[in-house]
Amino acid sequence: MAEHHHRARKSVAREAAAPFTIPVDESLPSIEALPGTELLIEVEGVYGHLKSELIGYHGGRYLVLRTPVGPTGLSGKLFRGNTLVVRYLEEGRAIGFQTTILSSTLEPEPLLFVACPKLLQERSLRQAQRLDTYVICKAAIQGRVVDGTLIDLSRAGFRCILPTHITDGVLRPHVGDRLVLNAELDGRTVQLSGVVRNVSEFPASVRLGVAFDENDRASEAHVFQFLLKEGVEV
Repeated sequence: MAEHHHRARKSVAREAAAPFTIPVDESLPSIEALPGTELLIEVEGVYGHLKSELIGYHGGRYLVLRTPVGPTGLSGKLFRGNTLVVRYLEEGRAIGFQTTILSSTLEPEPLLFVACPKLLQERSLRQAQRLDTYVICKAAIQGRVVDGTLIDLSRAGFRCILPTHITDGVLRPHVGDRLVLNAELDGRTVQLSGVVRNVSEFPASVRLGVAFDENDRASEAHVFQFLLKEGVEV
């Protein structure tokens, strides 16, 4: 009997020491924020908003955040299972989600591992409502013409995705570059022109946010008519 009891205790000890694994769930929404994005965090049981930073993520497994600096007693609230509310800005949108702490570490620096969110909440901060599109286009920028995709459109401007690896080298757009885009809207080719206001780089492509030229009345008129027809409030 004593021997059996001893074995049972050893079995429990081995189970407690088993590594913590996080199941993959590819059905969860993807996070488009890039590493380095500034975050505001609310920790359950701690008053106020704390500053943090997105360090990285493993899709469907976890996000890695820089452990925020906060009031005395904060470390006691950063335990596994406690709830966080995370918010950040992305190209005129306020994104928020709720998550739970999975683990934390102090070495090589203080980091939090949190669960991937099950739901992302989004609120537009733009004055102009945007229409999501998926239109193949041609874009002229930095003296080159490349094929791309127009992904959204508003009276104020548009966003497009362009490849960075092209036949004559590597395309590296910058804020302030001028861009002229030709796309088919409502059955006819429309030329849109503007100035690059933000750049998001990816391994083989770049996403550009472009503001229309203030004097480009033709682009504004075409877009205005197209958005009205699509039922967008302009």
